[in-house]
Amino acid sequence: PACLMASPEALTTLLEMHHSVSYMYLSREIGMHVDAAKEALARYATERGSDVHVMHLLGGESSQGRGLFRLAGDDELESARASFSNITSEHVYSVHEPKPESADVLFTLHRAQDEQLYQQLATTTNCLLDNRWGAVKCAAATLR
Repeated sequence: PACLMASPEALTTLLEMHHSVSYMYLSREIGMHVDAAKEALARYATERGSDVHVMHLLGGESSQGRGLFRLAGDDELESARASFSNITSEHVYSVHEPKPESADVLFTLHRAQDEQLYQQLATTTNCLLDNRWGAVKCAAATLR
């Protein structure tokens, strides 16, 4: 429901519908910038505490000097942080109710939610069609 705001009630509704809400899905579904969606999920997770399970995305440099990204749940966040020599990015990736049993849940969730957006392309404007959150814009580009 695109008319929902990123209120705690709206996030509870989305969790009841899908059991998992990622920052990307929240951004697309409600029509908000991804940074605002990350902040909304972080606030929601803080308010709900142990009632929800949070997956965090960490990015940075490994001890071997390579770029590294890692998903970690609340229960493994400290050990995930320890695997980096330098963390350059950390944010809430998704909120789950109940705790996901495997990473398959994340893949399945994103695939289903992306398919929903692609099916809407012919009937409604959405972020995949108009690239509203993209950093690169071309005023001369037109749809065919």
